[in-house]
Amino acid sequence: MREYSAHQKSSDLPKRIDAEANRRTLIHTARRVFAQKGADISLAEIAKEAKVSRPTLYRNFKDKGALVVAVFEYNIDLLERYAQKLEEDQQACFKILEMIAYQQARFQALIVFFPGDETPLIQRVLDIMAGPIERAKAQNLLRMDFNLESDLLLIIRMLAFSIGTNNGDQWKKESQRALKLLLEGLRTNA
Repeated sequence: MREYSAHQKSSDLPKRIDAEANRRTLIHTARRVFAQKGADISLAEIAKEAKVSRPTLYRNFKDKGALVVAVFEYNIDLLERYAQKLEEDQQACFKILEMIAYQQARFQALIVFFPGDETPLIQRVLDIMAGPIERAKAQNLLRMDFNLESDLLLIIRMLAFSIGTNNGDQWKKESQRALKLLLEGLRTNA
């Protein structure tokens, strides 16, 4: 039996297993629905798709911004796991950049709903990329003048611009072409 203090905040208490499952379901459903139907989808529709009640959704996410943050955090978790799998891969730096571009293409429209400061999420991406970038430079695969912070953020902004607000499959073609050009410019001619 657990003992709970009257002074404990509810956020300090362990979540019930079903509550944690509901939260995961909401995040997975939101990712799928946002990617399929766009950023303007309502929270009510996400709750319906997830087969949870709207109060359950609002117990987990106070608003759309909170759900968007959770989706971005989950995407970075996926990026982190992908980078770990590629630790021995010489092309890890470029493959992770491709994954970033893929995620960006799918979820770029959610940026307008992102509340507040993105710095912690950006720092996580920089931390993920630091090792692969250094290894690519050491193997003479990546330009030696590539700067983790400024150049990686520049690439992300360039890709965001190439994705823009295109509809249909056009964004896929344009973002893939932009990524191809960027990656070719980053590689050494060795």
